Amino acid sequence: AFEWLYRMYPALAWLLISALVITVVLLISHIIWTVVMAVRHGRRRLSLDDELAMRKIDPAELAEQAEQARREEDYILGVRLLFRASLTLLEEREGRRFRPGATNREHLLRYRQTPIYDWLARFVWVIDSKWYGSEACLPADFAACHEAYEKIASLNAERADAQHA
Repeated sequence: AFEWLYRMYPALAWLLISALVITVVLLISHIIWTVVMAVRHGRRRLSLDDELAMRKIDPAELAEQAEQARREEDYILGVRLLFRASLTLLEEREGRRFRPGATNREHLLRYRQTPIYDWLARFVWVIDSKWYGSEACLPADFAACHEAYEKIASLNAERADAQHA
């Protein structure tokens, strides 16, 4: 094609080759720039995740936020906050952080042989069916999860008292 175009219009043939070379250079530059930005963004995200993981989460503050969500009739947000508060209590109880990215079911399975299992199962069922599913979260769902949170908190306190005795 170059030879045919060169025989007809030599300047146009060289212009076409120049345009193709510039296009290839721009594409390669864009690919390199995209990879560099992705790596930089990944590093920034890791540092933000590390910062969030290092932040101390207060279960009582989460429970208060859940109560605020209940007053605003955002029951599913309240349930999710109570679940996070429960997990934070369990992290404190065990003295170590849970794996970031663990699913609700993974947390549930972790406690399958303990008295906490049934209480966590309430949260997981409500979140699965109401947050991820299509059902509406009702005040009764929030109340059941609040009861589960209170029970987990009391079991956590009993264990802490037993360890101090």
